Amino acid sequence: LRREKMKLVCCFVLAMVAIVSGDIAVTGNPHMPSSPVGTCFSSSTCNAQVVEPHNILTNLMVPQPDTFLRVVMKKVLGVPVPIYQFKQPARLSHLELPFKILLMRTVDQEGLQHVPVPMEQAVDSWFPGYYWTIIVCERCEEVIHLGWRFTSTTDESDHFYALIVDHKEEEPIATGAGRIADAVLEHLSVGMRAPAWMAALLTTTTLSKMRTSY
Repeated sequence: LRREKMKLVCCFVLAMVAIVSGDIAVTGNPHMPSSPVGTCFSSSTCNAQVVEPHNILTNLMVPQPDTFLRVVMKKVLGVPVPIYQFKQPARLSHLELPFKILLMRTVDQEGLQHVPVPMEQAVDSWFPGYYWTIIVCERCEEVIHLGWRFTSTTDESDHFYALIVDHKEEEPIATGAGRIADAVLEHLSVGMRAPAWMAALLTTTTLSKMRTSY
């Protein structure tokens, strides 16, 4: 029965896939104001904002049915890359804000902070079987919401990252291995200023860790 349910969900995902050529931009939270030009964020100083193409997860994941909107397959340097589109579950936020995310095997951890939430909320996940943790970057006195880390509920070593993204319609052109990452980065922008509640949660988490260390 479980196998049949998985088949039905996979068929549902495939039915919701759109294939479009274009570039991806990692924007971070699109529902927060953009930082002015010339600020820390606009200079893309968080290392996790640099998307390494070989770390992109291209295999389709089984999504949460009631929050999943669709998958758009964007071609980046000729390679189809799935961009997932979800909305927040109404049981966690009445706003049900939409997000586009790019899944990554790993991201650069420098300057990255993991902000946990109560497990009863974390297991209400866009990817069943994985609980979510907020990932933010602290740079230049700003907290940038980059996306989430998803960790298996049965195996802590099984995890991946979801970066909040947007995409352009033109496909990047690059020649030579050394220019591939630059070409992708040119069309990717990751992260936006975190909302006040998220920054406060980060402060609480940091203080808790400091108390535990003493």
